[in-house]
Amino acid sequence: MKTLALINETKDIKEVLAEAIKYERAVLEVLFVHEEEFFDLPELFRPEFEQDENIDKEAIKKEILATLNELKYQKDVAVFVYINDTYSRVESLVRDSDTLIVTKYNSATEKLLDSKYRVLFLKNSKQDYQKVLVELALDGEDTQRIDFAKELFPNSNLTLTYDYNHFVAVDMVTIDPMMGISNDPYLDEELKEENKKTFNQILKDTGLDGVFLEDAGEAESLIEYINSEVNLAILKQRDNDILEKVVKDCLFV
Repeated sequence: MKTLALINETKDIKEVLAEAIKYERAVLEVLFVHEEEFFDLPELFRPEFEQDENIDKEAIKKEILATLNELKYQKDVAVFVYINDTYSRVESLVRDSDTLIVTKYNSATEKLLDSKYRVLFLKNSKQDYQKVLVELALDGEDTQRIDFAKELFPNSNLTLTYDYNHFVAVDMVTIDPMMGISNDPYLDEELKEENKKTFNQILKDTGLDGVFLEDAGEAESLIEYINSEVNLAILKQRDNDILEKVVKDCLFV
């Protein structure tokens, strides 16, 4: 198991590292990628002789190691420093699906949302995750999602949720020769009740609390619930709109 602390700006070094070392996993790696088109580096990390495209990699590594020492992290750690192309740099390091990436949400890291990696996007990580929301999919992999949440956050209060989107299932669409394509409200209600039944059985089996949310094709109820009720959301929907609108930290699994 591995945790990858992904950093793009020097001002984020301590915040990302402080979160990354919370998780007792076998290996910690730190990847710093300076994206020139997005960020500027302080003079401290620019060699006297350098041109704009260069950075003082050794100075950045020393800053990272000094910060880990300040955070009282004593284990071995590999530190990598590069210029540009955050996504490709991550791809070269992350070959294990069990890797957890911890990073700030920014223009360079948002592309990771389209990957299959487990990514914890930090947006408001100034408090412990006392209340954690785990989104279910009712797809046979929910036990794995719940176990993963318990592993990472053993002292947090977990709340399960399922976000039911009305009129999105293919089997709820009917075709009328006169009216064209339309949605069948009876099929919608039937599917919703089946999902509720499955969801409630999971709550009973796990002994956890849960909330069944309903949305009309959007995730507004889910977004509102996250922003008002929890400190962290573990989500299965890799939706950029959700990530943009949620103000709390989000872990995509």
